[in-house]
Amino acid sequence: NIWQGRGQYGDKSIIRQAEEFLQASRQQPVQYQNPHIIFAFYNGVSCPMADHLRDMGLSVRGDIVAVSSVETSEQEMAGGDEDDAEANKEAEEKDEEATAGLTLVERGTVVAHLAFPSQLQVEKCNRVNLDITTLITYVSSLSHGRCHFTFREPVLTEQAAQERRQQILPQLDAFMEGKQLFACRAAVHDFQVILETLGGPGEKERAQKLLARLHLVDDQPSERTLRLTPSAKVNRRSLMIFGSGDSLRAITMTANNRFVRAAANQGVRFSVFIHQPRALTEGKEWRATPI
Repeated sequence: NIWQGRGQYGDKSIIRQAEEFLQASRQQPVQYQNPHIIFAFYNGVSCPMADHLRDMGLSVRGDIVAVSSVETSEQEMAGGDEDDAEANKEAEEKDEEATAGLTLVERGTVVAHLAFPSQLQVEKCNRVNLDITTLITYVSSLSHGRCHFTFREPVLTEQAAQERRQQILPQLDAFMEGKQLFACRAAVHDFQVILETLGGPGEKERAQKLLARLHLVDDQPSERTLRLTPSAKVNRRSLMIFGSGDSLRAITMTANNRFVRAAANQGVRFSVFIHQPRALTEGKEWRATPI
């Protein structure tokens, strides 16, 4: 009966704990959704308690057990240290309003059973924002079967080996399937500059097809993104790209894990889908060694 004002000073009722969980949920959204809180009671929960928690927005799982009223003398009600009672009075005032009297849980009388669902329904974000690294990875020759080379550049040789071990394109396609695809002007402009300089004919052709699938949006970084302190890892281009995705409430696909970590270190956590990078390599195949 702690939640009914019967606890000792310093006791934390289940209602207080629920309020703290809800506050934490609001402070840590996942894919722009506040995580849903589920309280599981493996030793049963009273019907008034379960109703109160559900009214707060939580889900309740476990056996709902019956309760009965308890007659309590005024002396018992006033028991305990008066100073402690006074200190705890204000904190208990809200909980006391939730019940008309004290109750006794009858654990042997199960009124209902609320089981865990076989699979929790989670609302998924249907918007995807593509970073430059994703645009490059998607059209790279490495991602389209041209990975059986040893390049002069060690980083390209390593990416080719990664691609032979695990193809990247199926991962990207699976995540993008059925979603709205966006890219901001900063990402598309710089992607086209890089493509014009380093891209081969096949990569340029694939880029045209990919860009035709995207919704091009203006650079509109969110307020929290603009509060980030620029650094070597937090540059203006990344601020525009990730910030625009944040304004769109979209998940940003990226291989730029350095920026994501740097932003998180400053307290800004973006909703991202991180993948391995692939560079534009078609123009460098002529001097690479086939394997």
